[in-house]
Amino acid sequence: MSTPLPIFRSISWSAINTVIKTALQLLQFIILARALPAESLGLLAFISIFVSFSQVIGDGGLSNAVIFFDSLSKQIKYQLYTFGLIVGTVISVVSLSLSSWLGLFFGLPDLEQFSLLIVAIIFIRICTAQPIALLQKELEFNKIALIEISSQLLCFITICILLWSGKGVSSAIYGQLVQAGVVFFLCLIIQSSSIGISLPREKELKEPIKYGCYQMLESMIGLFSRQFDQLIVLKLLGKEVLGIYSYLKDLIGKPMLQLINPVASRVLFPILVKAPENEISTYYKNALLLLCMINIPLYLGVAYFSELLLSVVLGDNWAQYHLIASLFAFTYLIMSIINPCGSLLQAVGAVRRSFYWNLAVTTLRIIVITVTAPIGLTFMLTSLLLLQGFILIVHWYFLIKPSIGLGMIDFFKPPIFILLLSSCSLMGVCFFGVFIDVPILIEISVFLGVNSALIVFISLRFYGYLQNRL
Repeated sequence: MSTPLPIFRSISWSAINTVIKTALQLLQFIILARALPAESLGLLAFISIFVSFSQVIGDGGLSNAVIFFDSLSKQIKYQLYTFGLIVGTVISVVSLSLSSWLGLFFGLPDLEQFSLLIVAIIFIRICTAQPIALLQKELEFNKIALIEISSQLLCFITICILLWSGKGVSSAIYGQLVQAGVVFFLCLIIQSSSIGISLPREKELKEPIKYGCYQMLESMIGLFSRQFDQLIVLKLLGKEVLGIYSYLKDLIGKPMLQLINPVASRVLFPILVKAPENEISTYYKNALLLLCMINIPLYLGVAYFSELLLSVVLGDNWAQYHLIASLFAFTYLIMSIINPCGSLLQAVGAVRRSFYWNLAVTTLRIIVITVTAPIGLTFMLTSLLLLQGFILIVHWYFLIKPSIGLGMIDFFKPPIFILLLSSCSLMGVCFFGVFIDVPILIEISVFLGVNSALIVFISLRFYGYLQNRL
């Protein structure tokens, strides 16, 4: 097992990388939301979904496989990389041929003119997935930070320059292409030893490819589950409504999906893989406590201050959608408790169970979205929030308990404890705001101050635990 110093160095670099990258993405997000009409935002949302699906299929789960299997020789890694390039080429050609049809089906006539750029982004990202995964496996998060921060910064600069030049929606697409190209170039320099070509013919490829296929199917199902609502909104309500819906969803989800949980997941997965079997449940429980301490107060605050948040970040014309933003906030709060389970299931090798679970959850989400979307966005989001609460309870029984034997009370005690503390803090803020007429900035400051103190306290306890156990 790794010593505490490499683990905390990894967490630190991963956190620095994620914070800087997310800050740049947020600035980019705000600039695009203010500069482009809702129709263009809808087109960009669909392109993002299209690229994500193609990238997941093209990677084939092999990037997770090279992390999971410790005994892969350099020759086997080269063969896996070559196999990934072959699959990536096929997926890129298929994506190119599908772009015009998808544009017609979803009412996006401008999609076809960007098809070559989109396919180039897909292929380059597939080429860099395994080299990045190998850096993650070795906990080389300082090198990952260099690659990802540099590429995101150049992407941001490209978008700003092209928007200033009047290029409109194409600015964001060229920015993504620049980002993918910079990642590939830096991978060639930093990870040249892990990029090699060798014909895939070894019998040892069978298990990594099998593991990767389950990972790919699971990721595909999870991605489809998360993005199906946007596809339905696009098909039923059009790209303008999709632009508003997707940007609200992206804004509210950014802290959990792109900042907080990725830091934990990226570090937690390799740590759990290396951890003694009898220690996995304790590691997971402590990681869950820390994540709850960050996510639960954050999303309670976002739900309560949603109108102010939208006005400040996206402009006064977005404040009318504050109810939708609050529903997203409560949904992401519950998702943040479930989310670390993915790293756990990968670490214990329960990819088949994870696959069937995601298949069942996706089926439920599709049914709920299909039935409720025609009634309205608010009704659909309320229904999805209730479904997410049901999934939270059920996922402990079918995933957590069989994998690490964590009891129901032990699992739910951290989120319930943090929820009670944060709710009391928020009610205190509400009391001051209603009865004492305190300015809203002071309300926010008090809420953030109380919860920040709790985060520091629990983080120090977690650090002390690692020092004693490792």
